[in-house]
Amino acid sequence: MKKTTSYTSSFRILLGYVLLVSGICLAVGWIFDKVFESHVILNNQISGAAKINRIITQSHPEEIPIFGSSRAQGCYVPSVLGQQYFNYGIDGISANITSFFLENELKKDKTTPIIINLDLIGITAGHGDIGNYIPNYTKTKHLLPADERSLFYNVPFVRYFGKYEGYLKFYLNEKLNFTKVTNNGGSFEKNALTPKRFNELVTQRSNTTAKFYLNEEHTKHFIKLLKSSERKIIIVVAPYHNSFFNRFENHEEVDSFLSEMEQINNVEVVNFSRMHFNDSLYFDTSHLNYEGAKIFSDSLRLHLSHCCGLD
Repeated sequence: MKKTTSYTSSFRILLGYVLLVSGICLAVGWIFDKVFESHVILNNQISGAAKINRIITQSHPEEIPIFGSSRAQGCYVPSVLGQQYFNYGIDGISANITSFFLENELKKDKTTPIIINLDLIGITAGHGDIGNYIPNYTKTKHLLPADERSLFYNVPFVRYFGKYEGYLKFYLNEKLNFTKVTNNGGSFEKNALTPKRFNELVTQRSNTTAKFYLNEEHTKHFIKLLKSSERKIIIVVAPYHNSFFNRFENHEEVDSFLSEMEQINNVEVVNFSRMHFNDSLYFDTSHLNYEGAKIFSDSLRLHLSHCCGLD
């Protein structure tokens, strides 16, 4: 019988240690992944990741959801509108992601109305931060362009590399509220800009061309979703600063699209885009600050009470 050499024996011992350490690292990484996900990423109401998880995995029978981009997140104050409202707005997303929220909401056995904020850039595609999609990657990867998908996002612990700081920021923002007020998913800027800084933004906006655009594929899908349900769907255009319209190229297309939406039986259109606010109530030319958001939300509440019977 051939004797085992000391070299072979040492190699086996080393391999055993490597496998043991690797196993321990994998176990620790998996545990850290699950703990961080449940206690930080999903343990707040304002991060995009938490909102996507909520719309996919939870059903709140009495909830009235508000869908849209950062303009939804920063303009609609749920507690002003009513105790049953929740703000699902997410920074950086476009209408294709709003449709994803709407599609998931319509799968639920609910009768409450739905509010959708329409941005005057139109029905376009844009997903925002990829970190919003990683915790539910198997159910959301189709929302990302093919060149931004990766098997990497299926691997516990390492999938969040480069994103941990962003998740912690959302978590701490909600818990500490240094510069923002948070309320049932909404996140609102506390501070007003100085007149000088805001005037700089107005000048910049006044020199920027804006246009309403309808992506054919996403528009068809959005309209199909609207018509697929009997639930009341309220399309709202939140306020813009008047400088936004200085170089807006196709007002008539906005009016035409909103008129088309009004022809759908279960859809109500509320256009507050030109509602006047003092400059001190804006955070920038397309977002209100907290004080402005409260005034807008109260005006919307009164309108919804009159037109839709919502209290």
